[in-house]
Amino acid sequence: MPVLLVVLMDLPDIGAEYTGVASGIYFSIGAICGFIGPPIVGYLTDLTGTFMLAVILLALVMEAMIVMALLLKED
Repeated sequence: MPVLLVVLMDLPDIGAEYTGVASGIYFSIGAICGFIGPPIVGYLTDLTGTFMLAVILLALVMEAMIVMALLLKED
């Protein structure tokens, strides 16, 4: 996490001025997903009787995140 904050500070569009806002958004999204993830996995497991659908859902979310990361522009 400290490295993430340093990287945010080094980005020209964010800089030291907006580092607090950018890190707040990052941690908020992480907290929300960390809160709703386990109930969704538990619900899908109860619904289907197996972890397979939950694992597939988590894999799809990870693949979507990889695609979005590849679309980021490098300067």
